[in-house]
Amino acid sequence: MSEIVCNGIVYVPRAEIPELTDERLKRALQELVWIQASDEKHKARPRAWNVLHTLAPELAELVTIDPDLAMRRLNPIEPYELSEAMSKFRQVKQIIHASHKAATLLQVALEASPDAEWLPLDYESAKEAYQELNLAKSNLDVFASELPETKDRLWNILEYSHATICLEPNGTARSHAGRSRSSVSQLNRVRHIIEDMGGDE
Repeated sequence: MSEIVCNGIVYVPRAEIPELTDERLKRALQELVWIQASDEKHKARPRAWNVLHTLAPELAELVTIDPDLAMRRLNPIEPYELSEAMSKFRQVKQIIHASHKAATLLQVALEASPDAEWLPLDYESAKEAYQELNLAKSNLDVFASELPETKDRLWNILEYSHATICLEPNGTARSHAGRSRSSVSQLNRVRHIIEDMGGDE
């Protein structure tokens, strides 16, 4: 693969981006090449933000599987932006992971006790989901400046679901059936909310 170096920034020609199995990831990387190669540097950051978050779930998986490969495929991003982007990807991935874990926990409980008002939860699983949701709420700062409305929307979902899981002092856990159904419905929208916030400026 040939590279073009200009002012310390490495660019990969659009035509030479490796073939990727995920078409969305490929298109996003192509867009990033265009952004970094353009003369409109003052517009690069907000537009790059949108593109990065459009591909965040897919790239987060790639980072986990092969960080070095992910870094090479992100050559078009300036070094300081790359470090910042990778940190954001990990935060976004954790939010999605926490939402999925909590939704799965509550859905399993609903199916196991379809007629109960209060649902018994496995304590260790509930504690883990509770802690993950708490961490996800702090990771929402990733959206604070550029996407405050998205942050608020996700905060409301995570906070509601966090309060739905009740960890009792005696080492048991439970959740209210009505709140659990609502939480599952909301948590299942988290990934879609994140994926839908990319796009044009």
